[in-house]
Amino acid sequence: MPSTVDPRSLPNLVVIGGTKSGTTSLHAYLALHPQIFMAREKEVQFFTKHFAKGVGWYAAHFRKGRGHLVRGEASPQYTCYPRITGIPERMHAVIPDAQLIYLVRDPFARLRSHVVFMASGRGVASLDALLDPFETNPYVAQSRQAWQLERYLAVFPSERILVVAAEDLRDARRATLAAVFRFLGVDPFDSPDFDAELNATEVARRDGGVASRLIHAAAALRPGRFVPARYGVPIRNRALRLFSRPVASPPMSPALESRLRELFAADTARLRRLTGLPLAGWSV
Repeated sequence: MPSTVDPRSLPNLVVIGGTKSGTTSLHAYLALHPQIFMAREKEVQFFTKHFAKGVGWYAAHFRKGRGHLVRGEASPQYTCYPRITGIPERMHAVIPDAQLIYLVRDPFARLRSHVVFMASGRGVASLDALLDPFETNPYVAQSRQAWQLERYLAVFPSERILVVAAEDLRDARRATLAAVFRFLGVDPFDSPDFDAELNATEVARRDGGVASRLIHAAAALRPGRFVPARYGVPIRNRALRLFSRPVASPPMSPALESRLRELFAADTARLRRLTGLPLAGWSV
């Protein structure tokens, strides 16, 4: 790390994923805690998209958080191996003492939600064509969550990584957040804004025109920063639904579902062993 960069201007918390697993909500909840500073831009993506800009560029996102015990960011793209490689190594070289949080979700539900979000405007008739090559396709790979986690366990000590089930954040939110705060070493904290849930409805953005710009603006809102989240989140989610259209996930053939089930079952078994989480209610 360059000597000109103040370590207090760098994060010591990174939410590394996963995509469509509740990172937007977790980012908002963490930002409410008085001892935690979360980057204004939720997806900084330094270790994927902006690494060439240098550590000084990264540090600029956290300088206002120097007085906070925890400074963090959330970029779900950090668990997108093998589409982008070397992310854990780059992260360890810049912030070796950081604590990491990885949100995981039922792999089938996560994959379908990811497809709806990213590919709904492409006229995809079937998941069979989209999920090729099979094991390393970005949608499939990001649902191989033990596989993604193992990239980080090869670099960071296991005690610096907290794995949280998205279903627990949804259904047992306060208990889950209490465990997160203990992991981060901050004081217990509660807020009525913890009742708000961001991105609760699967929607697809309309292509082009004013609607797309309005959707982008609504998605960029940070309830809890300027108005209480319990008021801002319903407004934000209503705007997303108003200027979007609900989309069903494309169908998959029985053969593809069988292959995915076998792959995800083996990966989830490893994830349970690595984390000790029961992952109750998952489809595999």
